Amino acid sequence: MTNKKTKMVTEDWNGEEYRFYPLGEFIVRAPAIWEGRPTFKYTHIEVAAVLGLFADGLTTDEIVSKYRGKISREAALASFRVASELFKKPIYEGELVVENDQDEPYEYYPLGEYVVSAPEVRIGIPTIKNTRIDVWWILKLLADGETIEELVEDYDRYFPEEGVIEVIRIAASRLGVPVPELQTV
Repeated sequence: MTNKKTKMVTEDWNGEEYRFYPLGEFIVRAPAIWEGRPTFKYTHIEVAAVLGLFADGLTTDEIVSKYRGKISREAALASFRVASELFKKPIYEGELVVENDQDEPYEYYPLGEYVVSAPEVRIGIPTIKNTRIDVWWILKLLADGETIEELVEDYDRYFPEEGVIEVIRIAASRLGVPVPELQTV
């Protein structure tokens, strides 16, 4: 995915005009659908809802089945790729926390129990707390087809399964509101 502004596209969908901003091959922002929140192309299925199902433990195949094939396996996994774009910039929200239990103070903005934005770590790009593991990277690995279980097995000394689930839930919550800055393809 490149960071470039996209132009609105207009297509015919079941005899109706369908206007959207493409966010990738499978995902769009259609201003007339769910206030422009990211959805799967030609559906009213929100990307945030699919991420929520992943966080609830459903597999990709179970999600595809749940939506009766309205989204493909590739489209479901693409939800992680779109969400990852939200975490490639620093996020300074809430109150700065300072912990002094290390050699130097550790300052961060908590986005969750495991996810933080620490100004001195990766210039504030959200990471797993006390690591340099980027949230966007975790979402990219999930988009590439890794399962939560495989991620936990690979990174278990850095964070538990709850950490991966928290990453997915935070991504879902951030996509569950209109996201005008998501003009990427």
